[in-house]
Amino acid sequence: DAPEAFGELCVKHVNEVLPLIRALAQFPKSAPRAERVQVALFAKYAPFDAFTTARLGACPGAFAYLHHEDPAKRAIAAFVLPAPPMLARLRHAAGDALLRLWIANPPRWLLTGLGECMEELAVDAAGKPAFGFARGHLRDYRERVLSGDPPARLAVKDLIALSGDEFEKKGLGAGLQAWALVRYMLDEPMARDAKLFPRLLARLDASADEAKNAKNAQDFFVEEEWDFLEKSLAKYLEGLPETPAEKTYLKAQELLKQHQWPEAQKFLEAALKADPGYERLHYCLALSRYKQGLHGEALPALDKALLLFPEYHAARFLRGRVRAALGDRDGARKDFEILLTTTYADFAKKDLEALAK
Repeated sequence: DAPEAFGELCVKHVNEVLPLIRALAQFPKSAPRAERVQVALFAKYAPFDAFTTARLGACPGAFAYLHHEDPAKRAIAAFVLPAPPMLARLRHAAGDALLRLWIANPPRWLLTGLGECMEELAVDAAGKPAFGFARGHLRDYRERVLSGDPPARLAVKDLIALSGDEFEKKGLGAGLQAWALVRYMLDEPMARDAKLFPRLLARLDASADEAKNAKNAQDFFVEEEWDFLEKSLAKYLEGLPETPAEKTYLKAQELLKQHQWPEAQKFLEAALKADPGYERLHYCLALSRYKQGLHGEALPALDKALLLFPEYHAARFLRGRVRAALGDRDGARKDFEILLTTTYADFAKKDLEALAK
């Protein structure tokens, strides 16, 4: 029940990116071509939830690729979001679909990592597929995986050995590390030239279960390669830019940590001129304005951040506080209530209690 024009945009996008995904993922010519896949777009979350739960037993979250032996029953399902995140999720699901047409039960880390990488699909000046800036994936990897003491990073050898529930139990951190590993294999010059990723795929068994293919993936590497792979991956991630305005953005981050709000605002405004599509820049700009008491100026920046990334919980929480400061109690309440099922639940409850007084 999505708007017809929006549905047409989404289906057109999927058809256009399928060959680009094959090329970027370095799939061989022998890999199966895409067959019929239904794109099921729902205007609201509730019917999407019912549709996916009926087929999977539990809702996977924001979108899903539902594989089936019968091509007529395959579906990419999602509920309507603004175009940028919507199309990124469809690319993720399309990557899942292509891989599972070839290898029905790939290791979960590989399936997740490939899908996350396809969200960053871009096209270069020559019309060839390329990786865009890592943006949110790299930010989350640094903040959620590397910032702990000790860092919550799995050894590559241990990550590759995970399958099924073992992978899911590791949570978002494992998903981010899966993204990092797959992007490294596809994008790092030496790994790309060595065709590391397609050679790994060739070791998987199209008819094996997931646990067997996780073992096949682990056996692809000889014992002596693990240390080199760890160091090469770390070096690649260290040099990966988050935004084309990387230097300006990092300077702004330093100023934010020092609570130099007006100075940080100037650098963030400059960074946004080079990269207006990165939600993190809009959020940080809003934060710098909020800390200066510029609530009316912070609000549109937060609206933009949430347009680009609807599940940006930090931005939604800050918008709730900004709305409260501006006297929009109903708007603030809506934002805080949405956060009650997220990691911001405890913060949201306190602010809701404050609004009720």
